[in-house]
Amino acid sequence: MVMNTSAGDVEIPENTPVGPLVVRGNVYDSMSTPIPDCPVVVNLYNKNMSLSQSLTDTTDINGYYSVTFGMGVWEIGGMVYVVAQIDGQTQGHTVIGGNDPVITINLQFNFAIPEFGSEIGGFLMVVFAVGMMVMWKMRPKNDRPIS
Repeated sequence: MVMNTSAGDVEIPENTPVGPLVVRGNVYDSMSTPIPDCPVVVNLYNKNMSLSQSLTDTTDINGYYSVTFGMGVWEIGGMVYVVAQIDGQTQGHTVIGGNDPVITINLQFNFAIPEFGSEIGGFLMVVFAVGMMVMWKMRPKNDRPIS
């Protein structure tokens, strides 16, 4: 890549960053409502998938976070992994960095499905199934199929 400077054209090797890298975005719940005070970790990996640096931030009242990696820490083609965790749920997203010094990564938490992740959800499923079986057995005889 060639960069035009006041001193003239300068040849820059392909993987050399041209400035600091800003990673920013918003964190939303499953209803697209911003999540304030949510811890966010931004991991920066080089092209060899070795961790270069990890920075943290906490979302503001609008669910916004932003971190800045300094010059020489990132390289074009490296990977950025953003992860947020709240109420025992984790949401993350990965982006391969290009030559843009600003990367926006928004995270949105999905609905929790209690049947698959909670003891209460499992208990409710059993109660529902037993209730359906009792109702089936208690229905009037004239509604039963002929066997």
